[in-house]
Amino acid sequence: MRSFLVMLTAGVFLAGCLAVTATAGEATRDEAIKAAKKGAEFLLKQQNPDGGFGQKDGKPFSMVGYTGLAVAGLIESGAVARDSDAVKKAVDFILGKKQADGSICMRELGYQSYETSIAIMALAAVDREKYKADIKKAADYIVGIQDDGKIVPTSAGGIGYGSDGKNSNMSTTHYALVALKEAGVPEDSDVWKRAVAFVSSCQNNAETNKSEWAGVDGGFIYSPKPESKAGEVEVRGKKGWRSYGSMTYAGYLSYVYAKVGQDDPRVKSAFKWISENYTLEENPGVKQQGLYYYYHTFATAMAARGEATLKDKDGREHDWARELAGKLLSLQADDGSWLNQTDRWQEGDKVICTAYSLRALARAIDAMKPAAAKPVNETKNALDRVL
Repeated sequence: MRSFLVMLTAGVFLAGCLAVTATAGEATRDEAIKAAKKGAEFLLKQQNPDGGFGQKDGKPFSMVGYTGLAVAGLIESGAVARDSDAVKKAVDFILGKKQADGSICMRELGYQSYETSIAIMALAAVDREKYKADIKKAADYIVGIQDDGKIVPTSAGGIGYGSDGKNSNMSTTHYALVALKEAGVPEDSDVWKRAVAFVSSCQNNAETNKSEWAGVDGGFIYSPKPESKAGEVEVRGKKGWRSYGSMTYAGYLSYVYAKVGQDDPRVKSAFKWISENYTLEENPGVKQQGLYYYYHTFATAMAARGEATLKDKDGREHDWARELAGKLLSLQADDGSWLNQTDRWQEGDKVICTAYSLRALARAIDAMKPAAAKPVNETKNALDRVL
């Protein structure tokens, strides 16, 4: 009996050791942490003298969006301390762009909601309590520009680039919703209910979306105008719009943050699309376009879902965090950066791709936290009681 216990205990210990190794195409938590550190070292070298991040025409040109994503990635990945000089300089740059209406942006760029949303994420990552007044004012700005549909009815409930009421889309809306969650906007606020109505109007789910163009695959398009960056597709003999990866993960994440139940048909159909189109080789529907935005949104959505694995259309189970980390490690350059060779949506810039990658790795690293292992003696005592 004692020999059996020793063998069994050793087997339990060995299984625990094997659990932290990665199969082909996957990465361990330690490997992901090392990659994040290398990425952070690259990113820090790109900081401009004014504390911001970004460039234009080969020259330093700091932008709130770039800076906020960089700060959030550096901190969330655990690679840089919140009180480091680099972070302090970056925060000073961000706060230097505060506007009287509460937004934090460079108006001349035309990305008011994007920049304000990202600024909220960055400030929350640095010190939510210290910057709570700035975060609240910025969140109030976001709530205040939620479209009422008076100019473009299909924009109702969405959030566009600014307050013109014309360009609400899934990308700006989901960024805004992530920011509002970070800002602690109450779950029973009407802003969530209105946003869910808009999000639903971007979904290819004819059961819940009565637009003529709506398909049945459960995925999402860019905007209910309608518009899809993945192009057209035939729906019931008429023109429809193809669902694609980044917007579907954005839609699913929006539902999760708005507390729409997992049994809701909109959530179920969105996750069905995710399962049937699971891949890390491309942004499904648009191939390599927006690949790092896709990784970032994929990781945030999967982390919000709270499950370690998911099954694809063939029933194969995937450990999303290990697989994502493995993919990002395979794409990381020797200098620690990431870059999309398909330059669309600003992904021909190493700063933006590296910031996206650090935030994606941060979520994977967190998801791979080891469960508290029982000491071998405790396991043996439990077996003694059973036997």
